[in-house]
Amino acid sequence: LKSIRGYAFTDHKNRGLVAIWATVDGVDNGTERGPQMLVKFKGKLPEFIDLMGNKREVKAENGAVKIQLTSAPLFIRSEPGTVKDLVAAFHNAQILGARNVLDVNVLPKVDGSIEAVVSNKTDQKLAGTIKAASISKPFKLNKEAKVEVALTSPRKTKFGTIYKWNNPIEVMLGKDDKVNRTIDFEYFYVPYTAKPLPLNPDAPEWKKIPVFDITNWYTSTRRVKYVKHGYKGDLGATYQAAWDKDSLYIRIVIKDDDHAETKQYSYRGLYNFDNCVEVYFDTGVNARADGREKGYDRDDYRYDFAPTTFDGNRKSGRAQIYRLREVYHQIAGGIEMPTKQEVMDNFQSSFKRTKEGVVYVLKFEQKYIEPFMLKNGSMSGFALYIHDKVPGQKYPIKGLSSSSRKGSHCNEYPKYWPVMILKK
Repeated sequence: LKSIRGYAFTDHKNRGLVAIWATVDGVDNGTERGPQMLVKFKGKLPEFIDLMGNKREVKAENGAVKIQLTSAPLFIRSEPGTVKDLVAAFHNAQILGARNVLDVNVLPKVDGSIEAVVSNKTDQKLAGTIKAASISKPFKLNKEAKVEVALTSPRKTKFGTIYKWNNPIEVMLGKDDKVNRTIDFEYFYVPYTAKPLPLNPDAPEWKKIPVFDITNWYTSTRRVKYVKHGYKGDLGATYQAAWDKDSLYIRIVIKDDDHAETKQYSYRGLYNFDNCVEVYFDTGVNARADGREKGYDRDDYRYDFAPTTFDGNRKSGRAQIYRLREVYHQIAGGIEMPTKQEVMDNFQSSFKRTKEGVVYVLKFEQKYIEPFMLKNGSMSGFALYIHDKVPGQKYPIKGLSSSSRKGSHCNEYPKYWPVMILKK
């Protein structure tokens, strides 16, 4: 269970010792309570000790103790020779609260339908009811299993269209134990191309690929009270996306009224460049599943792209690249996953200076986006953020975002990244 972390030991007196705590951002930030566990112990109750070494009094009903977890470890110490019984008690513990044991997601499908996906995060059997979009359906889940429930029928969809979903869903495990939230997201379909698309941004093949406008402004007011933006002639951007069996292709056209020079000598800081493009992938499409408002998990990427040289000369050529965030390597090829340096050296891209701004073409080969697979029906959260640096300022303080939330940056907010669905 990803919201709880625990370890078991034997101490120098052969006593069992368990350390357990919550791993929830909201608990760390003090904005929500941690999960509760109902643990039934065999024989004498163990000692409960907090992080400061203070013993805590607990009450048991029929040998079971309700434990409130926090971000600070709680230590449970049993009698000598009872470590196996202590471990068994926690292994068989009941996690209380539907939101702690279930992931609840809603996803689009390649046939145009929408489905709810409810996943059991525990190793215990669960049963309940899903209510959404005038549908009420009972379910049973084995340990770490999931159930999929169609919420809408298949329908025809078009490339080049942004679709939206915004509806409540309720999942009940008992009369008063439920997950109840509204799930909203944007989604679009990415066309298949029989032949690889060229890195040349002016190639006629790109004229066949649908274009999406990026119009959502983000401004940072940490350093100034107001950022002038959105005026006629200010930053404008569009993007296109297509795929084949080997690569995902992204073309981004940026129109900018002025160019701010940048002399930044760190690849990690490419986001300080004017017209830097940040590309995001949520390969598990799961940012909305656990109710998380902010933060990444183990299946998210962020790639940064910037002009070709560090001296501010935006001549045409291969774009600079830095993979600022990557997925857990064991779900992306293990030791075969490209390193940051290999990405910087080998990623195929182009950057072209134009009279109105710049154009990028980015070729994401399969190895750079795993575990997102290049096949019909595959999905990923996907977002772009484009920096607009004002001449004379040290850092960009405004930009365009493809986030579905108005005025939002993409960084740290995968919940608002639109979903791309690969479709032949």
